[in-house]
Amino acid sequence: MEDSIAELAEVFAVAVWGYAVMSNHLHVLVEVIPQVAAVWSADAVATRWCRLYPRQNQDANARAEVLAGNACRIKVLRGRLGDLSWFMRRLAACRAFSVRCVVWLKRMQGAACSLWLFH
Repeated sequence: MEDSIAELAEVFAVAVWGYAVMSNHLHVLVEVIPQVAAVWSADAVATRWCRLYPRQNQDANARAEVLAGNACRIKVLRGRLGDLSWFMRRLAACRAFSVRCVVWLKRMQGAACSLWLFH
């Protein structure tokens, strides 16, 4: 699990400040930094996305090159790579947890917070 957290932190625009892996759940302290994803080139975004979602029947480099040429799709993927929900979704898939997501909205300095529960 620790390797999965580290690998995803390299792909997404996040900083993982700490985590605790328990017998039946996981605690992760994550800072989302979307401004980091904002400066990635189209090639960087495409390469990161293809790393997250490889296709067995396609060459990853060729797929990333085609994807990088689609500006509209890159805009969507850039947003996903700087999004907590997408980070947690991929983390859950790595461990094959059944995910129960509880969204907790709190008005604190105009920010919304999300609380993810894994069981």
